[in-house]
Amino acid sequence: MTWDRPEVLVAHSKMWPELVPRIAAEIEVRQAETIADLDPATRAGVEVLVGYQFPPGCLELLPNLRWLHLTGTGTDHLAAAGLRPGTLVTNAARVPVEAVAEYAVAGLFMLLKNLVELTENFPVLPAEGTTTAGQAGGTAERAAHAAEPAGTTRPGGTTAPAGTSTPAGTSTPAGATGPAGSAAPAGDAARAAVRPAWYTGRAVMLDGATVLVLGGGRIGRAVVRRLSALGARCIAVTRTGRTPVPLAVKTVGVGQVLDVAAEADHIVGCLPATEQPVVDKAVLAALPPHAVFVNVGRASTVDEEALYEALRAQSIRGAFLDVHRIEPLPDDDPAWRVPNLVISPHRAFAFPGEPAEVARTFLDNLADLRAGRTPRDAVNLGEEP
Repeated sequence: MTWDRPEVLVAHSKMWPELVPRIAAEIEVRQAETIADLDPATRAGVEVLVGYQFPPGCLELLPNLRWLHLTGTGTDHLAAAGLRPGTLVTNAARVPVEAVAEYAVAGLFMLLKNLVELTENFPVLPAEGTTTAGQAGGTAERAAHAAEPAGTTRPGGTTAPAGTSTPAGTSTPAGATGPAGSAAPAGDAARAAVRPAWYTGRAVMLDGATVLVLGGGRIGRAVVRRLSALGARCIAVTRTGRTPVPLAVKTVGVGQVLDVAAEADHIVGCLPATEQPVVDKAVLAALPPHAVFVNVGRASTVDEEALYEALRAQSIRGAFLDVHRIEPLPDDDPAWRVPNLVISPHRAFAFPGEPAEVARTFLDNLADLRAGRTPRDAVNLGEEP
């Protein structure tokens, strides 16, 4: 089997501008919005596919597919997509590691230091070299993430003034737009209504805190490194608990999560998809009232209803979710109305150089195959991180 001139299809329109030219510099490629857009003869010629999310059954349309390179990390959707046994799968899991770890720590600090209330009137700024296309509603995201009815106690102990809740169709801070596109009241009075009080605050310290880090893969280890450097005591939870996570004071299996939850001040989720929630009602009940929960893993690892209940009851301080069971979240989703919940629109992985790095992972693995080596980013679909 030779990899000199395979037929390569790139099916990832969001990354086309930067991804395709870099790959095309090494090997000829074809691009398509979806696999179904191609005629049967063209589909039959495709040997290599570069993309990420594939709807059920679509991979069955590529009868001669030999190699699938995922531009992301997750593989839990591939069986339903019709991936044939024996197909080589590689991914770009190494690309977003540092970005996601930074984002997780940022989410933790956002709630520990009650930074949510300081961002009400801050403009949304694009990263250098990027545009704001596809990022509409950014101010509303910040406000709606912490959607709260008037009078609700915020994580820092302040009280939400009337007019700051942001479920679909309701008001947001001045100049913002809610999830349903509703206009917010303008003027100094509206801005003054959301100004935090001076010389007050109920920030929680991360230094000395115990943080339960769910997941011992690349991202989980990167989170542990950062939190340990900031003075936190980390307990790592992995699938089996057999391999210690560097810098964690303890590594346990996922079956022991309830036992160690009672030791935790906060939880950061970095797990792949699970059939049953790992963070459930019992785990949440074991946490102290000052606890913060951050999830940059998979939504299936959390019992969302139990989390919403804990937030409404103020039995934990707050939560920051970058992943959701339905994405994008519908305007009428109940999550928008949960107090002290920060809803992030699944962007922890993003950074300006991401497409170039994803292209590099593909070319690295292509070089391995041409040299007769096992691809460095080969995925064992029978294992979980």
